[in-house]
Amino acid sequence: MRELQIEHTRDRGEHLEIASTAVAKMTAHARHEYPAECCGVLLGTRNCEPEDGLTSVVSVIPAVNVATGDRSRRFAIAPELLLQVHKSFASSPIDVVGFYHSHPTGSAIPSRSDREAAWPGVSYVIVGVEAGPKTVLRSWRVSEDGARFYEESVGISTRQELRR
Repeated sequence: MRELQIEHTRDRGEHLEIASTAVAKMTAHARHEYPAECCGVLLGTRNCEPEDGLTSVVSVIPAVNVATGDRSRRFAIAPELLLQVHKSFASSPIDVVGFYHSHPTGSAIPSRSDREAAWPGVSYVIVGVEAGPKTVLRSWRVSEDGARFYEESVGISTRQELRR
């Protein structure tokens, strides 16, 4: 098994812009599920221009964590939900642009199990939650070869979340 490598640099040009209402929804979901990991789907758009790695998250779909075993250290989204989401947005400019989950330990850094389940080309938002009021939100992408995560910059947008 390869060693997990994490790049903390944000110089790759990828940027994730998240609607403030989506941030609030992810944070509330993480706090509600504490001490288990929460999880969900990021919906939005990607700019396909290579020089502009902007991904916009306009909505999130909270999911039930269906992981077997210790749900405070792992998450899984039901494949049926993922299929339903893809079908629902098939004829829309909105697409699945990533996934989110929480780390109840407060660390918003990808774990080995996060890397093993990650797909290249999408964003992975991690909401670090502790028992207190502090919450940390960071976003990551996995390299094409799956060997390392790299952090992407995150911005919060005041535009309204997509309603469906």
